[in-house]
Amino acid sequence: DPHPNLIDAYFDPLPNDAVGVLAGEIVDVAANSSLAARYVVARRRMSQRVTLQRGRWGYAQSGNCAVRRAAFMTVGGFQDDIRVGEDADLCFRLTAAGWRVEQRPGARVDHPSPRTLGELIGQVAGHGRGVAWLNRRYPGSFPAARPRDLLRRVPHYLREAARALRLGEPEEVAFALVELACLYTFDLGRALPNRATRPPGGRAAPASQRRPSGRPPGEL
Repeated sequence: DPHPNLIDAYFDPLPNDAVGVLAGEIVDVAANSSLAARYVVARRRMSQRVTLQRGRWGYAQSGNCAVRRAAFMTVGGFQDDIRVGEDADLCFRLTAAGWRVEQRPGARVDHPSPRTLGELIGQVAGHGRGVAWLNRRYPGSFPAARPRDLLRRVPHYLREAARALRLGEPEEVAFALVELACLYTFDLGRALPNRATRPPGGRAAPASQRRPSGRPPGEL
């Protein structure tokens, strides 16, 4: 849901000719009062600042960005035959071609959260499939966690939950457990295929017509 000044904020300041992508801010808003919705809002899972601040592999989420037409056409637009990760793929190709990505935090949209834990887990699994595809295409962009690092996550988040319990913060206890579940779901999701579902005519739905998938939570 765009804020009223979205377009004006994209061009404040005006980008120079080397800028191919303007990344507006994405603000999580609770779709309801569920644990999943409260968790997503508290952790600001959709914030562009997370995906942009990844050094060489930073990218703008297609949930709120403006792409220069010349840049978009030069690199061939979105990859249409994948389900998740088309925004990162586009930005990687644009930056490799010499275009820059600039942030416009004043250009805001509100992004509704998942309504249930099931929706959240499904979304996170989808993110996993997207980053696995991206890492195959761009080695090192989203490397898989090592088995020992996966094992270390359990005691870390259990300690976080125990600490929150001692401090009398039941919400943070629940958030720590949800985060642990999301992290493992994300890694399991890497095994899922990322090929786009094809409608009855045999052609994949264009990425521009598919619902934005959100950011892969690689830095949760």
